[in-house]
Amino acid sequence: MSLIYAKKYKGFDEESQKWATEAAEYLNIHGEFNFYDVYDFVAISEAAFDVIKKKIFNDNTSEYVTECPDFKGRTFRYSEVTGQYNERQDMVECAANLLVDERIVLNHSRIVEILNVDEAAFNQFKDYFLNPMENVEIPMEGKDKRIFTSSWDELEPVSGFRNFTEEELEAYRTNFSFDMQDLKLVQAYFQREERDPNVSELKMIDTYWSDHCRHTTFLTEIENVTFEEGLYSEVIEQAYHDYLETREFVYGEHKKPMSLMDLGTINARLSRKKGELDDEDKSDEVNACTVNVVVNVDDIEQDYLLYFKNETHNHPTEIEPFGGASTCIGGGIRDPLSGRSFPYQGLRLTGSKSPLTAYEDTIPGKRSSRQICQVAMEGFSDYANQIGINAGVAKEFYHPGFEAKRLELGAVVAVAAKEDVKREQPVVGDKILLMGGSTGRDGLGAAVGSSKIQTDESLEKAGTDVQKGNPSAERKIIRVFNNPKASRLIKKSNDFGAGGVAVAIGELADGLSIYLDRVPVKYEGMHPGEIALSESQERMAVVIAPEDVEEFLTYCHAEDVQVAVVADVTESRRIEMYYDGEKVIDISREFLDTNGGRKFQDVTVVPTEQSIAQPVEHDLVALLSEVENASQQALIDNFDATIYSGNVLYPLGGKYKLTPQLGMVHKIPVHLFGGLKTDDASVMTYGYDPYLAVKSPYYGGYHAIMNSVLKAVALGVDASTIRLTVQEYFESLKGNPERWGKPLEALLGAYTAMRQVNLPSIGGKDSMSGSFEDIDVPPSVVSFAVGMTQVDRVVSREFKQLGSDILLISLPLLEDGKVDNQRLFDVFKLIHEALLGEQILAISTLSPQGGALDLFEMAAGNHIGFEVNEDALNDLFTENQLGFLIETTNVEFFEGYAQLIGRTAEDVKIGQASYELEQLIATWQAPLNSVYGLMPLVDYVQCQPQQQPQVVESTKRVVIPVLLGASGEYDLRKEFTLRNCEVEEVIIHTSTKEAYDQSLATLVEAIHRSDILAFPNGATLGDEPQMEGKFEELVIRDTRIQEAITDLLGRNGKILGIGSGFKGLILSGLIEHGQVAAQTDIQIAPFPRMKYWGTVLTACGREGTVLEGQRYFAPISSRYGIIRCDEKYITNGQVLSTYDQFIENELAIDAMCDPSGQIIGVNSLIDRYDEDACININKAGRPMIIDVLLKEEQ
Repeated sequence: MSLIYAKKYKGFDEESQKWATEAAEYLNIHGEFNFYDVYDFVAISEAAFDVIKKKIFNDNTSEYVTECPDFKGRTFRYSEVTGQYNERQDMVECAANLLVDERIVLNHSRIVEILNVDEAAFNQFKDYFLNPMENVEIPMEGKDKRIFTSSWDELEPVSGFRNFTEEELEAYRTNFSFDMQDLKLVQAYFQREERDPNVSELKMIDTYWSDHCRHTTFLTEIENVTFEEGLYSEVIEQAYHDYLETREFVYGEHKKPMSLMDLGTINARLSRKKGELDDEDKSDEVNACTVNVVVNVDDIEQDYLLYFKNETHNHPTEIEPFGGASTCIGGGIRDPLSGRSFPYQGLRLTGSKSPLTAYEDTIPGKRSSRQICQVAMEGFSDYANQIGINAGVAKEFYHPGFEAKRLELGAVVAVAAKEDVKREQPVVGDKILLMGGSTGRDGLGAAVGSSKIQTDESLEKAGTDVQKGNPSAERKIIRVFNNPKASRLIKKSNDFGAGGVAVAIGELADGLSIYLDRVPVKYEGMHPGEIALSESQERMAVVIAPEDVEEFLTYCHAEDVQVAVVADVTESRRIEMYYDGEKVIDISREFLDTNGGRKFQDVTVVPTEQSIAQPVEHDLVALLSEVENASQQALIDNFDATIYSGNVLYPLGGKYKLTPQLGMVHKIPVHLFGGLKTDDASVMTYGYDPYLAVKSPYYGGYHAIMNSVLKAVALGVDASTIRLTVQEYFESLKGNPERWGKPLEALLGAYTAMRQVNLPSIGGKDSMSGSFEDIDVPPSVVSFAVGMTQVDRVVSREFKQLGSDILLISLPLLEDGKVDNQRLFDVFKLIHEALLGEQILAISTLSPQGGALDLFEMAAGNHIGFEVNEDALNDLFTENQLGFLIETTNVEFFEGYAQLIGRTAEDVKIGQASYELEQLIATWQAPLNSVYGLMPLVDYVQCQPQQQPQVVESTKRVVIPVLLGASGEYDLRKEFTLRNCEVEEVIIHTSTKEAYDQSLATLVEAIHRSDILAFPNGATLGDEPQMEGKFEELVIRDTRIQEAITDLLGRNGKILGIGSGFKGLILSGLIEHGQVAAQTDIQIAPFPRMKYWGTVLTACGREGTVLEGQRYFAPISSRYGIIRCDEKYITNGQVLSTYDQFIENELAIDAMCDPSGQIIGVNSLIDRYDEDACININKAGRPMIIDVLLKEEQ
């Protein structure tokens, strides 16, 4: 056997240290931990094995051995569930296949060794660590994993199905999510077809009719609605009657059945009927909300499409947190991506029981809340950071109800140049192409599983429900769709989610012939039904006219995207699937579109008996000590908030990066479409509170809409242009009228708020299975408000200066249960004019927890406190108020609308109570620090910037290699283009060794005609094996590339590496030696706790170097961001810059050069600078490292 055991050396083994800390703090297990990766190469020649060992397993931070280590402690070995995606295995196998001429097959597993623990503690940790939905324990001397061959029994007819008695149908139904009515309809259909179905056909119908795919619960027809007595019963009943009147106006004589879906969409129908949605880009491609916007690009107005979409993966994340959360953001990206857009910014909202809940209080059979929170964060962060999505907001809600099932919610904003998007109906003869990843068994049954109520038994059976994603594969699809020549050939597109081929392709046209044997698969042995229903990620289906197929294939191949023609559009109005010429699935479109039997339900609304406006204790320390109100800085800084250069508001504002912002604001990334500059920006905000939703579902919905709109207005959006999308998440309704009353009541609240602000929801998503045994999730309506603003209108939330006035603008509820309409619109106008007139220094809406919390959060970012008048305390310590808090120096501007409640000050005084601000901040940060790990920073050498040097313009030629997993190529290209350079990109192919070799040959030619070779940042090869920059190193060490680099440097050319590109320069020896060398003394270490750290630092050029006097913006987005070397590299001037704050006992290195100064590597992502980005932090100046490279003389 050809085995490699890999283990990080001490000082680099942060994963081991992370788990030792977690075990001690949470499980009270005190031991020493070691993690080993086991790479098992199957049937490999000795020569090939030696090459792979030498070129891949060669870094100076790990020990690699081929014999099983002599373990001193207790051990267990585990691997991914068979057939599940394993990124480390895939990426190492990919690299190996590029190096040798034989086909390499790799199996990867891991060994955990724990020393100094007894057997009970060892078993406790193993139970905690291993999730059977994700991984499985295997023998320490386990054999190679083999993918089994599936039985084709599911393709055989279910004998006698047409003649099953009702009792037989009931017994058979347990294999599916059908109710009895649906199954009888299926039986009747096949009686008409005069044949028995096979199991795969039944599974396909079950998937199509699942609540996940066809919103069965939301489309159930509501018959009788009754209202019981309660505090707000008159308000709710009046809202219901208003809804009925709206239905009369919208539908007239052509009444539609009343349903939750109708209630959720009626305002959009009303707006369309009244001609008020003229900006909506309406088509039958309904994967994302889309509106027309005008963007000023380089002083020319251009038409763009703005897309937005919300997505939940609650059930998958509950049972397999990493995969569920990663595919939440992956699926959220693919929805607008299918519209040929570029997804650029994302928002994450999550709900959990408190992660401080003791391990022993976890429900048997469930994962602990703490573990789900941590691992889900890692999954979402890993995928988002790898694929390249700017994280504008991350917020976690804590409520006991989320013990039933977690809330994992992502929302994405995307954009496209309107002229690049063509929408046409498929016609007979059109071809359907499947592009992207291969198909495996991962995710089979996920749509149906997500629609079921969760029980202890279902947790045991759901192992195959959750798929894991491959972000680098999806990134390549993004690049194809960003090519206008390719996107303009696409008539229609659909992403692969629930239901796989059967649904994604099945929804594209009424008549289809699908050839399952043409679908690329991950491994042999899958039967056609599995291929049809697999929910493997990173796949896209596109409709292309037959005469355009060859051209489209060319664009896919240029980006190294796997693509196959898998279906024809036919006139049959049937979905027919074939395998090796044999028809295996054949279903009528008309029957599928019935969505099963009509469902009917009576509803009883039981309003709350208590007021939503409850006073809270006037104790700021107690308020900040609650986990629900605690600082989430340690969570937020796991996400990349600087990619694409245009994030106007950093998620945490102020000099100390502590104040959470009201929403996310991002300049339209016009550089992705050939432009350079714009002041136009998209805005997305949210509104939601689980405690209010439980107290009153009606006001939970009402306030969700209102708060999202108020936040958007506060960020400079004209209120009349806002568009909404809504996420609903409710308990399983179980046919119970009172349980049905909760979503009806919540949606009536949302409906009322939308009517009041005259803004419709033009999209949404529902999830109706939030129950576990007798626990239910909060009846949740989450609102997202989206609009456009300009950078100069945007004001952040943190206080800006001492001595300012603090104003409160209240929007109280009147007797009719609503905000005064005239006052509301007057305030909207006032805020908009104040922002345009620069009358606001800081602005916040009122949070559901009360304005006192908002004032504190506004104070934290710049350590500027506040003094509040005694008469304002009741307003500030009352829950669920609507309104604004404003810092200003012009009170008169707001006269008649605002109450002066205090002033900014050095510390905090509320009435007669005084507090030290720094102590309050420490209290606020404490609860979640142990859960997510706050990065501890210390001060290093500060530098004072000299005069900012001028940007250098140059006509030099630059070549950027785009490696698998790169995400920084667009930002890097932008920086060189701004300087008038001529930029060429070379895609490095990895699909085959032949393609790889050819792309390296192309890169050699490009280097020979270039002046600068620039490696962008990215999770190349997925940062595997456990190291950034490995793929860059492999490319650089290729003999042909080495020779081209030697020639480049001999011509006085330059090399730049940013982020992972810098790590590749280190690993290859180029930084230390100025040439490729067998080894280097410079080392790359991970951040503490293996944290993926996204932040903005300040770097200072060192005295005597080409960067002397520079103090520059230094964003970090990395897991491996610590550079270690001998201090001689500082003495000899090879360390060009260091951070003014960094982790203790490190050299804090940002930039280094080789001995000649021709090669520069930078740890921070200097290509992300924009004057309008991160305006709410103490941002340093423009990095001038690229300008240093462009100067003719050093």
